Amino acid sequence: MRIQAKCKICRRYGERMFMKGERCLGAKCGAIRRGTPPGMHGKRRRRPPSEYGTEMREKQKVRYSYGLTDRALRKIFTEASGMSGKTSEALVQLLERRLDNVVFRAGFAVSRSVARHLVSHGHILVNGKRVTIPSYRVKTGEVISIHRALLDSPLLADLGNRLKRYEPPAWLDLAKEERKVSVRNLPKEDELRSERNLRLVVEYYSK
Repeated sequence: MRIQAKCKICRRYGERMFMKGERCLGAKCGAIRRGTPPGMHGKRRRRPPSEYGTEMREKQKVRYSYGLTDRALRKIFTEASGMSGKTSEALVQLLERRLDNVVFRAGFAVSRSVARHLVSHGHILVNGKRVTIPSYRVKTGEVISIHRALLDSPLLADLGNRLKRYEPPAWLDLAKEERKVSVRNLPKEDELRSERNLRLVVEYYSK
C-alpha cells in the first residue's frame, strides 16, 4: 500500500494509525497535517456514527493497524471466541503475539509492515532459528532476535539510537545491546486499551 493511501486511512479515522513508521511520528502524518477526512466533502460536518458504525470503525482500525484482511481478522476472532476467559482478552493475546507485531513492539522495526518484511525475508530468529511466517505465534519464554547478517546492514543503521530512547510494553523483556527480546508473559487487554477498544470489535463480530 502506497504512503499516500495509508495517509488517507489515517485521515479517514482522524488519528495516527502508525502504518508508515517514523512518518507517523512527525508533522507529515496525514491525520495531523490535513486533519480532515479524504475526499472533496471531507470538511463537511458528519453525523455521529451509529452503535454499529462505531463498532465497525474500531474493527477497521484494528485491521489496518495490524495489517490484516477482513477474513484474517475474523478467523482470529473465531479462535479467540473459542478460548476460555474473556474473548476481548484472548483477541489481544492472539493479535499481539504475532511475530511481526512482536518485532514491531520490540522496536526492531518502525512499523508492522517493515516488521513483516523482515520476518518474511528471513531476517528474524526465534530461539536462534529462522522463522519466515509473520503470523507465527510467539510463546512465553521464546527469544526473538535479528539475524547477525542484517545487523551490519544500512537498513538498521539507526537501530541503536532508536532503541536507546524506546521502551517496549511490559510483557516483553528487551535486551537493547544484544538486540534480543524475550516474551516475559502474555499481553493483557489493559495494556492495549489506550490504543484500541477490542470489546467493540468483539461486539461487532458477535452480531
